[in-house]
Amino acid sequence: MDLILKNRNFRTFVFAQTFRDITLMLFVTSNGWLVLDLTDSSIFVGLAAGCGGAGMLITSLLAGSIVDRLDRKKILAISHFVISITHLIVVLFIWTENINIGIVLIATFIDGSCTSFRFVCGGTITMDLVGSKELSRATAINFSCMTITGVFITAIGGILIDQYGFVSTYALMSICSFISSVILVLGLPSISKNIIDDNRTSIQELKDGISYLKQNKRIRSLLFLGLSSEVFGWAHESMVPVVTKYVLGGGSVELGYILASGQVGALITTLVLSNYRIKKNRTLILYITYILFGLLLIGFVWSKILLLSMFLYCLALLAVATYEVVLHSLVQTIVPNVMRGRVVSFQILTWGATGISGMMLGILAGITSPPIAITINTSILVLNGTRNIVKKVLTNKSILSYWE
Repeated sequence: MDLILKNRNFRTFVFAQTFRDITLMLFVTSNGWLVLDLTDSSIFVGLAAGCGGAGMLITSLLAGSIVDRLDRKKILAISHFVISITHLIVVLFIWTENINIGIVLIATFIDGSCTSFRFVCGGTITMDLVGSKELSRATAINFSCMTITGVFITAIGGILIDQYGFVSTYALMSICSFISSVILVLGLPSISKNIIDDNRTSIQELKDGISYLKQNKRIRSLLFLGLSSEVFGWAHESMVPVVTKYVLGGGSVELGYILASGQVGALITTLVLSNYRIKKNRTLILYITYILFGLLLIGFVWSKILLLSMFLYCLALLAVATYEVVLHSLVQTIVPNVMRGRVVSFQILTWGATGISGMMLGILAGITSPPIAITINTSILVLNGTRNIVKKVLTNKSILSYWE
């Protein structure tokens, strides 16, 4: 954590992102539960996740090129401001009792679109502020701050919904996003663009990014690995409210406790990694945590005891936080500076697949049950990870062997 003390600009950036993280954690706690409250349907919960994922998918295609061409600080601040206005509009609809599923789906799409800019800008700005040597620690610090926020905010969010309704959480989201936007504008210097040729269009820069991926097997391998974890692992996230209500028989308070327990697990990992650099066996660490994520999720969805569910979810996010920090730092350090925004945008594109997969998972859960649907999905994750480890043991090769 000494990096925060030594680097003023990074400290300001983390402070601004913390307010955005409050918004993110409240959104994770509130949005799925609001959809479930309005529709009582796992299919619509999945559809809401799909709208958010579609927003990320569509926007992230051009977000990287835009981030490489314009002031990243301003782009990030604008995206936070748009989210603030969006949640304020939702507050007004809830307050006047005119809220419906259509409004929630539109707001979720806008949130997903803005979130893609948040992640693309966030990753590249971190690199700009700390440099490649400290990127792994800085990334872990960013995750640590997000998870520390998540530990408290998800639990508080569940209680706020139970005691004061959805108006309280969506109003708080709007306020925190606005504060984050103001801090970024007033507290950070302009982050200069990387594109040298201003005559090239965003579409041309996007094509350059695609061409770069075609020629770089390392980055392709990382992005495909990330895509598989999003589709078959993180897709479960949209179904956590459904599992809480129909498997555990809980309410918004119990949902908040489960989400908070997951953040505790992620926090343990990120606090460790913010102080220690992983130098060896990164391939092995990636695949072991990748497999554990799937196995622990399967245990979580079948548990009918709240404390056991919280423990298993804590371990699941502990595993996946390790995986994400290593994966993200590898992408940032391998890619040349002029391509970082575009390559990170492709990474965000894979994150958008989480929402689309969550929509399909919601349909499958509606046909079968949430535990069966999630078990089918995460089993693919486990099998893929096991296959790659066995392949490495038998042949001493793997698609990630370059980094050993």
